[in-house]
Amino acid sequence: MKNVFQRLSWIVMTVLLISTNAAAQDKKGSEKPSVDPEKVGKIFFTQQAIGKQVQGRNTTDTDGETYIEEYELGKPLYARAFYTGYNKDAGRLSIRFTIDGEVFAEEDMREFWKFSELRNQNKGMSGVSSAGTSYYAWINTAAIPLISSDKRKWMHMYQLQEEAFRMLLSRLKDKIKVGNTMTLKAEVFETERFANEKKETDGKVLASGEVKIKVTEFSKDLANMLCRCGEKGMDDKKLESEIAEAFKFGYREHCAKVYQVVINDRDYQIITDKRTGVVRGRYVEAGIIWETKDGDYWIAKHNFWFPFNGTGFAEKAQLDAYLLNVPTTKLCIGSGKEVAPPSAASKASEVKKEEKKKEEKKKSTKDKKKKS
Repeated sequence: MKNVFQRLSWIVMTVLLISTNAAAQDKKGSEKPSVDPEKVGKIFFTQQAIGKQVQGRNTTDTDGETYIEEYELGKPLYARAFYTGYNKDAGRLSIRFTIDGEVFAEEDMREFWKFSELRNQNKGMSGVSSAGTSYYAWINTAAIPLISSDKRKWMHMYQLQEEAFRMLLSRLKDKIKVGNTMTLKAEVFETERFANEKKETDGKVLASGEVKIKVTEFSKDLANMLCRCGEKGMDDKKLESEIAEAFKFGYREHCAKVYQVVINDRDYQIITDKRTGVVRGRYVEAGIIWETKDGDYWIAKHNFWFPFNGTGFAEKAQLDAYLLNVPTTKLCIGSGKEVAPPSAASKASEVKKEEKKKEEKKKSTKDKKKKS
């Protein structure tokens, strides 16, 4: 009997201990991370790449983040939102951007991709999977990329939030001019616009913030992170024209004009058959600034392929591997002149060669006279 009582006591104590631990774990799991009360309801801006360093759903460790009040367009830009009182039953969170009366939201970009045939070019697009406020969103904070700093970032890595901000800049068109200063307002809010029972109006705003945007000469540099064309490797007008023609043909249902072609490779990349070693062709990577038939401005990146026919490489480029396609600003189109067609480019190239020969001949004649 004594042994039975001892066993019963041990079982009761074990159950109590497990219950106590479980209750403690439940309490710990339900605890919300603390947020500085002065930051709640606000959105701050930074040029630091934020997001990935925040580990764990309930972590709000934002130490080391430096916030700015003024930003130079073309440089990296991120936002940090702090909020409380989010009710998931009231809808999901979203973010919208406003500049000079123009408004564009994350869900507007989602709607764009839903109906745009450009989706055919955008295999692996993040629009299907990215979260409402940000991919890096937690219970009371979100890290939001607006102009990403990662030069290796390609299409499938972009989020709707960054695309939405870029689309706003595209829609502003001539309002973005060198010398101008604009105010960007960002708002995190609840929405049911894409719920089963859609509502026409959005819910309450949980956080908002503003930053001044300066437009400078740097803002139209094709190598910056907004224009996103990358560094020029090859300067070949004829090749640029061939690439522009190949791009317009490949995007013929969407493309109205091609303004810029930046060839990123210093030379062609030769591809051979892995088994036989026979040359199959060559390619170059290029960034393209182009305008859609709807009047929006985009930066696309593709490889352009020139097959080998047995005796030489094809002169006409073919649209090859797809790398990138995101909105950008009209500022990136430069002078506004379209890339010349191949025939005009060839003629211009020949004229340039003739002028160079004449200059070299003049210089040679001068040198001879000096010697004599």
